[in-house]
Amino acid sequence: MIIFVIILALALTAFLVWACADISSGVWLKTRCHVESDDKTVYLTFDDGPVSGTTPKVLDVLKTRNARATFFLIGKNVPDNQDIVRRIIAEGHRIGIHSYSHSGLFPLYYWKKMLKEILECQKVINECCPEDRVNEGVTLFRPPFGVMNPSVADAVSMSGMTVIGWDVRSLDTMHSEKPDWQDVTLNRIMKRVKPGSVILLHDRMPEADKLLTALLDRLDEEGYRYDRVLPGGAAIEVGFVIA
Repeated sequence: MIIFVIILALALTAFLVWACADISSGVWLKTRCHVESDDKTVYLTFDDGPVSGTTPKVLDVLKTRNARATFFLIGKNVPDNQDIVRRIIAEGHRIGIHSYSHSGLFPLYYWKKMLKEILECQKVINECCPEDRVNEGVTLFRPPFGVMNPSVADAVSMSGMTVIGWDVRSLDTMHSEKPDWQDVTLNRIMKRVKPGSVILLHDRMPEADKLLTALLDRLDEEGYRYDRVLPGGAAIEVGFVIA
């Protein structure tokens, strides 16, 4: 009996860890990780910007290649980089919220503090770009670290946000010090990509523009298109994806 209880407790613990750590689990809240697609369109997304030294270079590549992306911004980065935010919008990209502070403690916050982080980020973005309310309004949210738990679910419910996850996690923040980091990252992405994939990248990385250029080359070789931003409505399906 004791062994059974221990096994049950371990199984429950493993389930809860998975439910919180995997943004596509759908246990606490339905997240949108993949787009229904009749063609080979993929959706580029960038987290953690805007950053003055790297985001403009990423935008240069996107403009040259006629590519579109969705940028999930950290609110505290916006006031000093308002020109970059305006450029993101002007060049046809979409903006989402990635919290105000991106604190390492975010997953431990009570839902009211999470809600405050969401709304503060939304506020600084709208203050930066009041004239157009930012592509249909800032209604997309990606939790820091992709963590999902009951507090995140409550904060999202109160804010009216749509949570956007991914089905291709590049891990571009983990390999940058390795000599073959670009090949490792590209191979990981291309093994997982499929029509309708939402690809997670980070525009704060020092060579994000080079990685993006190489990725677009590989996507071209495979016949993918990348000229659309994430839709905001029901066109996105709930994802249960193992990446």
